[in-house]
Amino acid sequence: MAFESSEFLNRLATLEGIHPQQKRLFDRIDALRWNNSINQNWTQNMVLVGESGVGKTHLIRKYVSDSKLDHAGTKEGSVPILYLHSPLPFSLQALYLSINESLHNTVPKTSRLSFLDLQRETISLLAARDVAMIILDDAHNIGMSRNGPMFKVMDSMKHLSETANVALVLVGLEEIRGMVEGNCQYARRFPVLELHRFELDEDFVEFLHSLEEQISPLPVNLSNKKLAGVLYSLSEGLIGTLMPLIQLALRKMSLENSFERLTLDHFVHTLLDAKEALCIRQ
Repeated sequence: MAFESSEFLNRLATLEGIHPQQKRLFDRIDALRWNNSINQNWTQNMVLVGESGVGKTHLIRKYVSDSKLDHAGTKEGSVPILYLHSPLPFSLQALYLSINESLHNTVPKTSRLSFLDLQRETISLLAARDVAMIILDDAHNIGMSRNGPMFKVMDSMKHLSETANVALVLVGLEEIRGMVEGNCQYARRFPVLELHRFELDEDFVEFLHSLEEQISPLPVNLSNKKLAGVLYSLSEGLIGTLMPLIQLALRKMSLENSFERLTLDHFVHTLLDAKEALCIRQ
């Protein structure tokens, strides 16, 4: 087996794994889209929170990628799910401009559109492109808004959701929880789902096994009890640390053509080198 082949490196670059909370999260998002399609007078949204590196963006991007495959062949120009990063510093105007840009409707910087006109144009564009959901990553940036008190910003977000009939999924750090749970109206419209880091348990081992299946055969088993313990210790259960560690270590061994003489101890040593190269501190 030519582990150094470009085909192996391509699989390594697209390595994903199956997160144990994936089905729960995907079912929740699917339910949002279905609810909003039949209840246009009660638009429901959600907030996904978790510490940095826990896998929020990893899962959300996979959902968006899978959804694009599901909607292949739909009406040309249709974008059922719009994924974008929250502007920094955050302002509602910057958000609307970002939505337009993501839908390839660039508003000239010299445009004299008023804020209300920009808002109306954005809502019309969302309808024209059949956008049913906006996923806003790094949504904790809203806390640094230029638009005054937080309740005014959240009111505007709720207004966007209701007027455009789109579900908003706000993804970010723990700070977002305080934006919605301190107000009963926001709490109803933006229920919170929290993503946790892995424990060293069966879920972690199963996740490693799902990675193995994507890049097998390998001379070592990532889900081996000893190796799983090493990977957990190095990553502290954070996907944002675990994935680049594994990818960089395997890439290094592939390029050095050292798979044929690979041992568990050799791989652990390569993981430690990868940790150093990635400047991971514990």
